[in-house]
Amino acid sequence: MLVLIMGQSGTGKSRSLLNCDPASTCILSPNNKPLPFKGSGKLYNEEAKNRFFVGDLKKLRQYILSINEKAPHIKLLVIEDLTHYLNRRVVGDAGRKDYDKWTELAAETFQAVVCDNILREDLHLVVIGHTQENKSGVSLQTAGKMLEEKINLPSYFTVVLHSVCNDGKYSFLTQHSGDLQAKSPEGMFEQQLIENDLAEVVAAIDNYYA
Repeated sequence: MLVLIMGQSGTGKSRSLLNCDPASTCILSPNNKPLPFKGSGKLYNEEAKNRFFVGDLKKLRQYILSINEKAPHIKLLVIEDLTHYLNRRVVGDAGRKDYDKWTELAAETFQAVVCDNILREDLHLVVIGHTQENKSGVSLQTAGKMLEEKINLPSYFTVVLHSVCNDGKYSFLTQHSGDLQAKSPEGMFEQQLIENDLAEVVAAIDNYYA
């Protein structure tokens, strides 16, 4: 199952991992920034083999394939910040003037995150990313017109949750609302706004398709 969580910085996207089980969860991060909850470094780290710092998109796909095949105890695999992966790639290619770099970026991004046809049925892949405003509203922040206009990454995800913060309360939007893009199968979630708890989200998905 492919799940996308997107929203502005500081709206609770990564914190939603708080109640997930470290024994069956693995996080792939583009940098070693601590997760935003107390004790996260003891729960998730390379020694425990449940958090890895992966530098680029090609290696990201390799990690996903390896975990899918060789770590059957992992049921929840999280790409902690797709936006930072894209930014790192764009900065690394800053000296290139050819158009091919954008085609390569789009292809590597697609191959890394749109892999539902190769994942185990019991493995959820959750991609976290930032949002940006454009003429059609608020959407996933990507890089290059091919990713934004041609591929449209959110369209490949079964569940798209939009993180929001209202009056200090952090929530996930489960259905499209105004300019905020979100979607989920009918009846999967009881309310349009749910608690930003990824463990509960995964449980709801499993119950829906049981």
